[in-house]
Amino acid sequence: MRLLDELTWPEVYERATDVAYFPVGTQEGHGAHLPMGTDMYTATATSILAAERTSGVVLHPLAYSFTGATNAFRGTVSIPMHLEMEVVKAVVRNLWEQGFRAIWVVSCHGPNDIPIMMALRELYEYDRIVAAYFNPSHSVDPKKYGYDDPARETAMCYASMEVLGMGGRIDEIKAEASEPLPPLELPGREGLATGYHYTDMRQHVPARKVDLEVGRKLLEEAASELAARTEGLRTYAKFVEGGGSLPFSLEP
Repeated sequence: MRLLDELTWPEVYERATDVAYFPVGTQEGHGAHLPMGTDMYTATATSILAAERTSGVVLHPLAYSFTGATNAFRGTVSIPMHLEMEVVKAVVRNLWEQGFRAIWVVSCHGPNDIPIMMALRELYEYDRIVAAYFNPSHSVDPKKYGYDDPARETAMCYASMEVLGMGGRIDEIKAEASEPLPPLELPGREGLATGYHYTDMRQHVPARKVDLEVGRKLLEEAASELAARTEGLRTYAKFVEGGGSLPFSLEP
């Protein structure tokens, strides 16, 4: 499936759809067995598989966002949350003005929860524009395959690389299960809502042996969940557009 940037404008007009997926990734360090674009690949592949189910369009992914703890890695490129929010709002606003009414922003990078959800809430609150956030990591249960979260992220990334035509890269970077990691020592931080950075390269997604087929199943499960929610998103967007759920509308 071609991304929106690969289409000509006549092809865009031929795609009579109001469904759009905007993948948002990161460029950040992971374990030595995963590429810097891991989160971007998973968000994009999930969006592609969902779009195949809903006849939607997939935008070129946003590669740069707020990274967080991985700023300890060379090669990680982070931007401030407020800039990420403005980019997300600008893209979604453009899509809305073009008639898209089932707009998804897709990311599996945990720190993106904050800026993306804030951006979408502000669009609703001040512009009456409806779009929704979907995190593929939150929609699957890796435990049923005997996987922990590092195994889930690894398997979904490898499966995503295959979907994106990058499968040949997997064997070049695949690593065996890693040795015990040095502990992440952050004296006094436990229980505090504040930031931190990793202290060892292997602490962010330690290596796991994974089955590519399990990764594809997890990816398909996430895409199916995303596609299944699309009609509800469209219905709500049109409800709001038609004057529903107005602010300051309650009378005593």
